[in-house]
Amino acid sequence: PDGIQWIHARSSHFYNISPRQMSDNYSSLRTPKADFVNKDRPGSPMDYFSRQVTLKSNIGRTARTQITGRVRSTFLIREMSLWRKMTMKLAKVYLSFMVLVWLPWGLICIFDIDSIAQIIGVVGTSPSGNTDIRVMYGGVQFGVGLMALFVLFSPRYFNNLLFCLAFLGSSMALSRSYGLMVDGSSSVYTWGVVSFEYFVAISAIAWLLVLPRPQHSD
Repeated sequence: PDGIQWIHARSSHFYNISPRQMSDNYSSLRTPKADFVNKDRPGSPMDYFSRQVTLKSNIGRTARTQITGRVRSTFLIREMSLWRKMTMKLAKVYLSFMVLVWLPWGLICIFDIDSIAQIIGVVGTSPSGNTDIRVMYGGVQFGVGLMALFVLFSPRYFNNLLFCLAFLGSSMALSRSYGLMVDGSSSVYTWGVVSFEYFVAISAIAWLLVLPRPQHSD
């Protein structure tokens, strides 16, 4: 139309470009929505206006998406923080329990082997046998309790302790279960100890499954 040509002429005079170039520039900014509205007049200034409206709509949608993502990220960070605090509290309780069980019993088996003879019925028939009892009953269990005490003050080694407890508890529980079947050593002490050993193995494995795995760089 004449009005559009007059706008092109005035714009070209001001910007020192031809009306044909103005029309091409407007055409390059067209969108499917603009073509649908102005399909009878492609390349008109109305197409440029529609393009700007579409851009503003997309920018607003993107801003809303970013705000929603930030809100969700904030809630996720808070949930992870609460989960970590709860996990650390449970870990401290778990480690304290391990220290109270392994450490005192290990010390008793090192310095008072007569109590082992009364409770378990294990007696060394020679000085070497007594020393072996102190090492295998006392030293091993004292070492486990000492590791749990160390991890209680250095939580970054918690996963390492869990691997140790998982293998140690599993091997001890399976060996004692085999002894129950073969030797018929059913007693209050044996059932109590084998229950604790299964608890150590299962709880350590459960901790390893729940806790995130540390990332190691190659």
